[in-house]
Amino acid sequence: MRRLVFFFLLAVACVVPARGQRLAIDLISRDTSYLPNETLVVGVRIKNQSGQAVILAQEDQWVDFLVANSDEQPVPRVGVPAGGEVFVLAAGKEAVKWFNLAPHFDLSRPGPYDIHAQVRVPQWKEFIPARPARVNVVRGVTVAELKHGVPAEKLTDPPEMRVYTLQKVRHVRYVLLYLRVEGEESRRVYSVEPLGRLVAVSRPEYQMDRHGRLHVLFQNGAKTFSHCLADADGRMKTAHTYYYGTRRPVLTVDAEGETGVLGGKRIVTANDWPPPPTLPQAKRRPLPSDTLPRTLRDRLRQR
Repeated sequence: MRRLVFFFLLAVACVVPARGQRLAIDLISRDTSYLPNETLVVGVRIKNQSGQAVILAQEDQWVDFLVANSDEQPVPRVGVPAGGEVFVLAAGKEAVKWFNLAPHFDLSRPGPYDIHAQVRVPQWKEFIPARPARVNVVRGVTVAELKHGVPAEKLTDPPEMRVYTLQKVRHVRYVLLYLRVEGEESRRVYSVEPLGRLVAVSRPEYQMDRHGRLHVLFQNGAKTFSHCLADADGRMKTAHTYYYGTRRPVLTVDAEGETGVLGGKRIVTANDWPPPPTLPQAKRRPLPSDTLPRTLRDRLRQR
């Protein structure tokens, strides 16, 4: 299997005529580093330089992906990423189509991975290769871990114990905080999602509420905190920003047993989840561009 990557690329080269590619195709990734089992969204960027319109995505598997590990061995694949709707790319135009590869390839082992692809063009009866992309799967540092039961569908069945793990990954210029949810016995991974950028010297607060939802409060800027609320599967429900004025925001439980944030001042920003209604510019409180990574909302929208 070590040389299957070579044969994949060789086959593509034999299909595409040597007279030059009519489409310039690149694979792009929103990030360069990912945690094991994290959502891995890859874009296929296509520029039409053929001089005429071309019809693409006429079949579900119009993009054929291959992922190889550091040993040049293809990663086992399960199923095919959804192909999307048919579209027409006019001459001289460019389009990017996004695919989530995580459910279809085993990327649980840390290390570098090379992503290859070829695009099928029935109109010209050929496959055109894309310029590959490289990503790295890295191990995160566990900040905190919480175990909590999730009720079974049948009352006679025991609840499933799940492990909620907060992990941080240090990048070149920032630290990113993640939430990982998996079954304690089954080891089934329900989600691995980024919560936001974390001030390196700070320590997140976390608490499970009486509805079985996880609250995480962490400092993401010099005077700002992020409060994220996730359901039992780790899916983000809300993300709010608090400004540290005279009192530091903290997690608390009120007299009615509801978990929330005490202290600080809630500020509405474009980084909130769900996205807030459009606000007049004068009412927006701008935050540093590194407060919340753009990948958070982008990845949530890929679900």
